[in-house]
Parts: sequence; structure tokens; C-alpha cells
Amino acid sequence: MLRSLVGSEMCIRDSINAEYGEVMHEMSGVDGLTEEQMVQAALEVSAKEHMQSHGGDFVMNGRFEATGNRGQRLMQLNTLDQFADDVLPSIREFQCPTATCGYFATANALALAPLAGSVQTAEDLERLADTLRDPEVIMGMTRDVMHSVSACRARWIEEHPADFPTHRSKKEYMTAWIANYEISDYLRNCGPDRTRDVVFLRYNQWPERNTATHEEKDRLEEEREFGGEKTGDKATVAMEPGASRFIVESFSPGRQLQRASEWRPSSSCPVLILDLNGHFAVALACNIDGADTLVMFNTTQGSYLAGLCPESAFTPVSYTHLRAHETPEHLVCRLLLEKKKKYKSNKIIIKIQ
Repeated sequence: MLRSLVGSEMCIRDSINAEYGEVMHEMSGVDGLTEEQMVQAALEVSAKEHMQSHGGDFVMNGRFEATGNRGQRLMQLNTLDQFADDVLPSIREFQCPTATCGYFATANALALAPLAGSVQTAEDLERLADTLRDPEVIMGMTRDVMHSVSACRARWIEEHPADFPTHRSKKEYMTAWIANYEISDYLRNCGPDRTRDVVFLRYNQWPERNTATHEEKDRLEEEREFGGEKTGDKATVAMEPGASRFIVESFSPGRQLQRASEWRPSSSCPVLILDLNGHFAVALACNIDGADTLVMFNTTQGSYLAGLCPESAFTPVSYTHLRAHETPEHLVCRLLLEKKKKYKSNKIIIKIQ
């Protein structure tokens, strides 16, 4: 099965080329279809095949862990499986894409936020994970995100009928993957109290302005100030000096967009929604039983720690600036654990291969 939904952006594209090259070749002849749209279409094929062949339980108990050479820990806990049959009724009701990680990540972040500061022991962490594994709690919150996004998209279609001349064009728009600005809008509407410790670490999408459609074209304007003069894939395009490949968005007390190199956590246990360019997940930085720990909560059966060398997972470095080829996983680990500069004196980076 395609590894794209649980791996890095390069793994996504490599896997697509290897397993769905024929699909992409056929789509390459469709007028106006960009490479990014072909990638999304191929990922959608993968998600549908996964759902059709999936027979696992909705509630997952997968646990993956790596230990650094200084004793720090990187941990992943799997929660609810976004590809389980239990999610299908909601997907159909709200015309969502089959890959619903963005909806789940938003719900999980909001569920984590009021509880994150209480995590001090392994037992605390398990209780927290149990909350994210509660279908009644999380599906209710996820459905609210789905409903909100679906309503906004339906309203856009109604207000811009010329952009959607056919039933197919309407369906493609309604079932497109959730966009960063849609996650942002939902969190902003939740208010500062609910989003006090929630942060959205996302790619600077200004380099992809030429392929943006509908309202996203206008929404990308606020990212212009973060640089990205050259156009191309946001994860790989060459960035000019001073440009930021990533943007950190916070919501409380007011919305703020910052360069990754400027951001410092305002909380000892920030909750981050991670834009992994093909997948969304949630991470929590905390201290468990005296050990600095970064916990990632995932909604697929795979592991982000697969192939990771535990001995090199944590490497001491000085905090300087965003590295040219740093992935979202590199960055979030480095930024989250940089809080130790504020709360303690040491600074570390987690390197995910």
C-alpha cells in the first residue's frame, strides 16, 4: 500500500511514481491539470484503495518510540483510523475527500489543548491518548470541522456560479483536500480561549501562487511577505535569502503569522498541527516522568518513526535559522524542543531521516 499518507513529501512522490505512474501518465494528457493536481488525484486513488481493502478497527493502539543518545524520546501514538468504515457516513454527508487527516488533526488539536498541561507521567499520556481514541468525542468534533468546511465551500459555489459550470466542477471543488486556509479559518472561529495553546506549523505556499485556484489565490497574498519569489513546489523550490519555507500561525490572544525562526512557544506544552505536505498530524511537546518527549498523534496505521535510527534521533545544535532542506518533521521537533531554551538551558534537534 502506498506509503504517502504516513511519510515525507519525497516518499509521497516516489511512491506515486512507482505505484501510480500509469494513472499519472493518463492524467498528464488532461488539459490544465498541474503536477500537483495529478499528485492529489493519485493520492486520492491510494486513499480509496486503502479504504476498500481496510478491515481494521476504528480505534488504534499503535505505539512507536525512539530514544536519543541523551535519553530524550520521540514517540508516536496512533488514535482513530481515518480510513475506517466508521468515517464513511460523515465523508458522504459532508462531501469530504477520502483522506480526512486535516479534519481529524484540527479536532485532535482542540481536544488536546485544554489537557496538554496536565501531562507529566506515562499514565497521564495514556489518559490523553484515550481521549483522542474516543469515537464519540473526536468524531463529534471532526464532524463539526467537516460541516464548517463543507458549508463554506457550498457558499462559495453559490456566490461564484460562473466558476462552476458543471456538476463535475462543483463535485471536484467540494471533495478537494482541506486547504491550510480552511484549517486556519476554523481555528480562528473557535476563539482565543479554545485555541490558546494551539499552533499551526504550515508551509509557505506563496511559491505555488500560479497554480492556486478559486479563493485560495486571494488567500495566499498574506504569505507574500514570507518570500518565495521563485514559483514551484513549496517543499522543494529554491528560496531566496531571507525567505521562510515555513510559517507558524498562532491564534491567541489574536491571530499572528510568524517566520519559523522568530517563533517561540508561549506555553510549556504547545499543541501543533503539522502540515506535512501530503498529510496532517498533531504533536505535543512535554516532559514525561522527567524525560523531554515529543509525542505525535497520528490517524493512519503507519509509523513516522519507521527507519529512524534511535541513536541519531536527537542531536545537540545551536538554534540559528531554518535550514535549506529541513523537512516539517525536522522543524517541528527543533522548534518545539527549543522551548528548553526558555524553560531550561539546553537546546536540541530531532533529525528524522
